[in-house]
Amino acid sequence: MPLDQESTSNTVWTELTADSPSTLNITNTNLITTPTKTLEIRAELVGDGNNTPVLSDLTVGYATSDSITLDTTAPSTPTVSAYEDSSKVVSLTDGTWYTHYQSGAKPYFEWTASTDPDPGDGSQSGLENYYVYFGTNASADPLVDGASQATTNYTAGATDSDGSAITTGTYYFKVAAKDNATNSSNDSFTYKLDITAPDTSTTTPSASTSLGFIQLTWAPPSEGLGSGIEKYYVYWASRDVNGGDPVPTVDGTNEYTQTLGGSPVDITTTTFNDTSVDAALTYYYKIKAIDNVGNVSNLSLQSNSGYIADTTAPSAPGSVNAVARVDGTTVDLTWSAASDNVSVEGYQVYYSFNPVATFPDDWTLAGVETDTDFVHSSLIDNKAYYYKVRAYDGVPNYGNANVTAASDTTPDVTSPDPPAWNTTNGADGTDTTRIALDWAVPNDPNNDTPPDESGGTGISGYNIYRADNSNAGWDGNTSLASLPSCPSAVTFDSAPINGGTLETNTTIEDSGLISYMWYAYKVKAYDSASTPNASTDSFCVWARTLRNTTPVDANITSTSTPDGDADTNDDGIEDPGTTIGTTITIDFDGGASIDEELDNYEIYRATTNYGTDAQWRANATKVKTFSKSELADVDPGNGYNDNDTSSSYNFTDTGLNDNTIYYYKIRVVDTIGGTTYQNWTDAAVDRETVDTTPPTAPSAIVVTDLYPKGTISAILTHPMLVVNWPHITERDGYGADDLDKTFYEYRLYRRVGAGGSWTRLSSAGFQDNYYIDDTVAADTTYYYMVRAADGPTHTWNGGASTKVGNPSPKTTSVATNPSEIDKVAPSIFTRDQSVEANSATINVSLSEVAEAKVDLGSSCGSYTRTIGTPLTSIAPSITVRNLIPGSTYAYRVIVVDANDNKLISSCFTLSTPAFSISDDDLSKSVSVSSATLGWTANASANSFVKFTNTKTGKTKTVANNNIRSSALKHGLSLSGLAAGTKYTYQLISMDEYANKAVKAGSFTTDKFRATKVSVSTTVSSAIVTWKTNVKSDSFVEFGKKAVSEDETGARSKTKTHKVVLRNLKPGTKYKFRVASKDANDNVA
Repeated sequence: MPLDQESTSNTVWTELTADSPSTLNITNTNLITTPTKTLEIRAELVGDGNNTPVLSDLTVGYATSDSITLDTTAPSTPTVSAYEDSSKVVSLTDGTWYTHYQSGAKPYFEWTASTDPDPGDGSQSGLENYYVYFGTNASADPLVDGASQATTNYTAGATDSDGSAITTGTYYFKVAAKDNATNSSNDSFTYKLDITAPDTSTTTPSASTSLGFIQLTWAPPSEGLGSGIEKYYVYWASRDVNGGDPVPTVDGTNEYTQTLGGSPVDITTTTFNDTSVDAALTYYYKIKAIDNVGNVSNLSLQSNSGYIADTTAPSAPGSVNAVARVDGTTVDLTWSAASDNVSVEGYQVYYSFNPVATFPDDWTLAGVETDTDFVHSSLIDNKAYYYKVRAYDGVPNYGNANVTAASDTTPDVTSPDPPAWNTTNGADGTDTTRIALDWAVPNDPNNDTPPDESGGTGISGYNIYRADNSNAGWDGNTSLASLPSCPSAVTFDSAPINGGTLETNTTIEDSGLISYMWYAYKVKAYDSASTPNASTDSFCVWARTLRNTTPVDANITSTSTPDGDADTNDDGIEDPGTTIGTTITIDFDGGASIDEELDNYEIYRATTNYGTDAQWRANATKVKTFSKSELADVDPGNGYNDNDTSSSYNFTDTGLNDNTIYYYKIRVVDTIGGTTYQNWTDAAVDRETVDTTPPTAPSAIVVTDLYPKGTISAILTHPMLVVNWPHITERDGYGADDLDKTFYEYRLYRRVGAGGSWTRLSSAGFQDNYYIDDTVAADTTYYYMVRAADGPTHTWNGGASTKVGNPSPKTTSVATNPSEIDKVAPSIFTRDQSVEANSATINVSLSEVAEAKVDLGSSCGSYTRTIGTPLTSIAPSITVRNLIPGSTYAYRVIVVDANDNKLISSCFTLSTPAFSISDDDLSKSVSVSSATLGWTANASANSFVKFTNTKTGKTKTVANNNIRSSALKHGLSLSGLAAGTKYTYQLISMDEYANKAVKAGSFTTDKFRATKVSVSTTVSSAIVTWKTNVKSDSFVEFGKKAVSEDETGARSKTKTHKVVLRNLKPGTKYKFRVASKDANDNVA
């Protein structure tokens, strides 16, 4: 090797002496101390002082005794790792772009230390050094272009290995490990650096509006040697900003506003569609480019302008509300704001009195407003105003108005006109203590110009005030012209004569006044406003009570009529001279005149109690007049006394009809100054004449000898006659206790022979139409007479009297020897019926024991069924079954006695009600899981309930199939119901004939509730208690994070629950809930 080149290894040099000037033999012995297996030879030429030494060829030969192997193996490869900086926190990736030079960070490279491996023959020469290159030359050789260093790391600086400043571009880091035999190995790392933003200084975007929105396009800006453009941001302004001051934009900033990109959406193409622009604005755009390492360019040049015309109208305002003020002339309007694609410029407020008028043609513009409220003033009171509001924008585009007009009615604040009197000034009163007043209904105008005379709310009533000179009035002898000036000189009472309630009529009668006195009146009207408006006072009107000339009425003290039996000897002829049933006597005390003496009393009679005195005067019969000469002279010497109230009078009215109620009133007459004044008794008295008209006589008598002469029976038994007769018609339908009817009893008389005296057989009388006479003697002729008597009841002022009277004319029969005993059919005294939906019961009472049947059909004469009983009775009852509800039937009663005498009644009808369930007797008792329903049907039937769970739709039916023969009430219990659930149901009753009645309804079961939950704790346990409204089991779910982690409890059913939680962790918060399930699986 050259003498001036030092070995890089730690070689220990050994000086050897050549055997000759040109040959050096190196033996093995000489090589033992050589630290490597590589032979290095350094030749030092020593001159003789005279000549310069010259080194000719140096060769190494091979000794025969040994061989030397040269180093041809490269060191191990130095594996490169790269980091953002020497902190080695952030690793770099080979071939990836970075920009961290901008923040001052310099890439840091390190590599694994290389070794010079021994191939096994001892020939390694040892690692000499590392050679490093960092620059932009992709083909650079670190051994040639790099610098050597002994360390295994490298930090990039401000310049590269080529001496160039670090800037944007691709850099190659290369490292080579070289041994002393010049063998090398190397590794590399490609580092890309972008610290330069894209250049938009010449980029001008282009804006187009041909598509209905603004489409922006631009050419890609230059990126140079950088990482390439990744995306763009787009910015806008509302007018040209080139060369001028910044433009305030919509958001208030003085710069271009980012429209899209960055966080919302990155724009990765060179086209951007701005569809969110506001119409009627001019837009300008600039862009920024962002490269792949985040370097952001400056704003580009400005685009041309873009403009979209605004054709969109604002939306309709919402929630328009109108509220009238109490002043009656103002309405406050509010609404919620409309929206617009650009902006709402303002609102037009319209009003109308017709809410369905065509908008806006037939509506009136009330005003324009920029806010969402408006005050409409100077309005007409008591008027319904309707409002619509529409918004407009800056074009202007007009939006729709609110669909439903807002409305309110202004209050009535205008007073009615004062009423005008219909009562004439100076009018006379009704009588001595009363004055009748009358006025016209005034107008109730509004405040319109001119006023609408009926535009107010209408008159609700009146207050009428009286001026009465301290309750004494003004003397009636005062002329009208001399009365005080009204209202200035009179004082009206503060309280109206109508009291605390407005008078709603236009007439009123003022009462309790003093006779023959003047009174002044005024009236004030009030309208129907919520706060009534009062009119001004009317003009005054004077009125005067009448002079007290009405006489005092007479006093009827009693009435009487002769009582008793008009035929006292019971011979069928009214007793001579009797007035029973034809006369009434009236007793009365006299009246009195106020100012003069009385003229006469007049007694009036009628069979109708008329309502008014005028009707008595027009319709009743005047039966007696007591003239002035007939009046009592209680004060001789002074003429007839005008105070006759202590005098007693009487009058007997004759020629009356019997059994008739008569009414009497007395008219007291007093004539003063040619004018007749009258007064009547306050109330009519009545009296009923005795009934003297007998009932009909029985038509015939049949007498039967039970044991005719010549028969064995006549020999063996006592003589006996049977007397019977047909019932009179008055007997039908009446019982023995009906004393006020036209029949009471039969009276039977007997005499012996044709000339004997009549003897009444029984003082008690008979209800039946037969009599068995066992008091007769053989071989004797008997005559019989039967009479019918009625039994009127008379009631009058003096008391009541009940008597038997009025025997009918006699009917006689001689006891011969008829062949039959009974030829008379039974009679029906009474009949009644009780009807249900499917059956009816007919009850009759008969004149004798008999068998009864009923013929039934759809109409009289069309009988299809016969229902009866073989039992005989004097009061039979027949039940007809299997009737159709809601139908009408005809029937007749057939009665047959023991002798086959038959009575067929006239035709009667009955109507069955529709088979139904009563609305008035429904009952429901509902709990958490059960319900009891009760109802009443109008016929005996069985019971069903069909019920449905409205949540699940599941339907069940419960039934009681027992037909109830008498009870019409039904009740069924429903169990197993879900808690807190609505059920619909049908109540169904079906009678024994399959007639059905249905009633629908619903109920909701009570909610199953757990209440009063409480907890008490110890270190490791807790006691949880609660209550439920039905018996149920007890469980607690609990856990540290969720209640579903654990559960404990008991299955026993109770309403008071207690569960102990054990083995809890001290100092730990647990979540829990209680859960109870009842017998029907309802859970609380």
